[in-house]
Amino acid sequence: ENENENENENENENEIQSLLLFGGACHGEEYKKGRYKQLYLNDIWIFDINDNKWTVLFPNDLEKVNDDIPSGRHCHTLIYNHVTKRQAYLFGGYGYSSNSSSSTDYLNDVWILNFLNQNTYEWVKIDVQNNLKPHKRTCHSSCFHSNKLWIFGGYYYVSSKRKEKYFNDLWSFNFTNHTWTQHIPINPNLVPHARNRSCLLSYDSDSLLLINGNFYNNTRCSDEWYEDVWQYNITDNHWIKLPVNGNHPLQSHLSYCQTFNHINNITT
Repeated sequence: ENENENENENENENEIQSLLLFGGACHGEEYKKGRYKQLYLNDIWIFDINDNKWTVLFPNDLEKVNDDIPSGRHCHTLIYNHVTKRQAYLFGGYGYSSNSSSSTDYLNDVWILNFLNQNTYEWVKIDVQNNLKPHKRTCHSSCFHSNKLWIFGGYYYVSSKRKEKYFNDLWSFNFTNHTWTQHIPINPNLVPHARNRSCLLSYDSDSLLLINGNFYNNTRCSDEWYEDVWQYNITDNHWIKLPVNGNHPLQSHLSYCQTFNHINNITT
């Protein structure tokens, strides 16, 4: 029994060995010339925690915009499948459109990054099987739960109105039949406020957690910074705003969270 316990402990210790990085934005040579052109990246890097070394899996290919690899983007989400440990899922963001690397747009495409072996990876673009899908968006939050990709919130810019549109919708993507489901809660009056840059977490076997975020009302100094915590029950399809006792973090957005057992120091 002791030998088996030691083997399990070693397996858990070796599970998290690398960090996965995709895309983002940076300033290119045009920016240095005063033209303020931003570049959107579609490279993939792996950081080996044991060796403290970065390795590029896919270099930037900004001219290549097709169904082989995702277009360059930032403010997307890339979520790891902790069950199979063989896939990661990419959704949305803002960057180059699907038709041209010379134009930009908000995105709502879904991609799977398959880990074929230690040194071989491939992108697969998912064709959604119905017309129901989330609006194009960026700065949303995502998590993996019950073999599905979940997304909440985010925003996009409505150029015709010169306003930012914020969301408080919740969606899940089924990788078996390649369909989206919008989860409209049974009590529409008890839902988190629309926001971006929040944290969405898989909590227990039947719920998600949503933490913090930001909302802008399209007028000067109208930013709202949330410090709330919400729990979504999947089976009952309802949100609960959890009471927060004692001290709490400052209102924030662009923060990052992970659930863990603080006694045994186990991430979940």
